[in-house]
Amino acid sequence: MLTKKLVLTIPKADLTQVHAYFKKHTNIDYLNVPKKYGAAVINAYNFLVEDLEIDAVIQSFDVSAILEDRVILKNGEQFSGKMPGRILENSEKVLCFVSTVKDFDCKSKMLTDSMENYFFDCWGSAFIENAEAWLKDYVSNGLSALNLKRTHVWNPGQHQFELNNQRSIFKLLNPEDIGVHLSPSMKMTPIKSISGIMGVINQNETSALNPCDFCALHRTCQVSQSTCC
Repeated sequence: MLTKKLVLTIPKADLTQVHAYFKKHTNIDYLNVPKKYGAAVINAYNFLVEDLEIDAVIQSFDVSAILEDRVILKNGEQFSGKMPGRILENSEKVLCFVSTVKDFDCKSKMLTDSMENYFFDCWGSAFIENAEAWLKDYVSNGLSALNLKRTHVWNPGQHQFELNNQRSIFKLLNPEDIGVHLSPSMKMTPIKSISGIMGVINQNETSALNPCDFCALHRTCQVSQSTCC
C-alpha cells in the first residue's frame, strides 16, 4: 500500500470534527459562542474556510533493520534514537506523512484584529488536527482491505521520538511539493503543518505503545481516546 508517493487534497466536507478540536483549544462551543467573542470567532472561521485547502503527502517505505538506537530503511534512510525501534516493532513497513493548511501563514498576516488573529490560529490548529485524524482513518481503511493494520501515529519531537527525525521524513517525502518547508531549527512552514510516522503490521500483531502513555496529561486528558490513536 502507498509504495508510491501520494499527494492529495483532503476533502473539507470530511473534516467533521473541527468544532470539537476548536473547543479543545479554546473551551468555546462554536454553536454557543459567548457574545464577547462571537464576531471574532465567526470572522476568523469564515476567513479561513473561504478558500481553505489542506494538502497531504504520504508514502510507505520498507524497513531493513530495527536496532536499539535507530531504524534503518531499505533505501538507506534512518530514524534515530531509542523510540523508533519501539514504535516500529514488528513492522515491515513505515508510513510517513506530512499535511498542511495551505497558505496559512500568508493569510494570518492579513488579519489586523488581535482577537481574530488568535481565533484564526486556533481554527488552523483544529483543521490540521482533524486532517491528521482523517489521514489515520484513510490509512486504516486501506490497510484493512489488505488484512493489515497500523500502529499509533508518532510526530517528531513527541514523547521521546526525537525532533531530528523530521529531517528524515522530509528527505523521504519531499513535502516541498505541497509547499511545506523545514527550517534549520526543524520548524515547518506553513506553521499549521503536521508530520508523522506509523508502522504497518499484520492483523494478528499487537502494538501497545501509545503516545498518550508518555504524556503528563494522560490521566486527566478528555480527548486522548478520540485523538491520540
